[in-house]
Amino acid sequence: MSRKRRRQRRNGRTIAFVCIAKDEEAALPRLLGSISGGVFDQAVLLDTGSTDRTVEVFEEWAHSEDLPLGFKVGSFEWCDDYAAARNAASELVDADWLCWADCDDEICGPRALRSILAQLPKGTHAVKLPYILNNPGLGTQVQTRIRLVRRGAMVWRYPIHEELVFVDPRSRGQNFEGRVPTWVHEERGLEEWIESFGNYLRAARRWWRLEPDHPVAKSTFLREQRNRCTLAYFERYGIMPWENDHAQAEAAKAKAEGKPVMRVQFDPLKGLEMTLLPAGTEP
Repeated sequence: MSRKRRRQRRNGRTIAFVCIAKDEEAALPRLLGSISGGVFDQAVLLDTGSTDRTVEVFEEWAHSEDLPLGFKVGSFEWCDDYAAARNAASELVDADWLCWADCDDEICGPRALRSILAQLPKGTHAVKLPYILNNPGLGTQVQTRIRLVRRGAMVWRYPIHEELVFVDPRSRGQNFEGRVPTWVHEERGLEEWIESFGNYLRAARRWWRLEPDHPVAKSTFLREQRNRCTLAYFERYGIMPWENDHAQAEAAKAKAEGKPVMRVQFDPLKGLEMTLLPAGTEP
């Protein structure tokens, strides 16, 4: 281990890279390639049921890296709970800080994490960093997300659209305004994007059934149902329903021409229903 790495360990600034994965053999090389070259002190992968070479790809990369604290691979029986999986991955970490990413992310400028840690005010337990989301249906969005967390300071909550919260509400975090490091998330195409809608809807339905009185569970499920309706419209017409009032225009046109009209409905427990109504019927 280099003298610099030993000093980082003494100062409590070691960093672990953490991710959860299932069948990510194709996506992992891009992510791992962006953090190669001794960026982290430890690497952790939690596999949630892969049937491809996800674990092997990660292990081959980890063996080629300078990881003073080594690497770990854990397994997790999937239960439609993203927060539970991420918390299980965090429990495998030995480093002082953990840094997480999704398998379809790329981290630009990850070496800057060291200097960020060195400059943090005393008592800081988390850092928000830039996040760019490129989505085939929604375009490019620029956000910030908590990416650097002191081990044990935060936990994940909510089975879907999970978020980090402080264990001690008196803890504090900090926004970082620099250009790097930046997480860039690339949706891998329309097919994967469509698949994610189904995964989220299934997880949201399970959560609401388990906690029917939880206000966030209910609102999340209803939002995912609306998203699924949006997707159904996109699959049918090739554009989003809010583009140029296309949905209302198509319904009015069909009615005026005496053609069947598509009605999209959903039941909170049964799911999505699409029906072609007879000509002249109000949608």
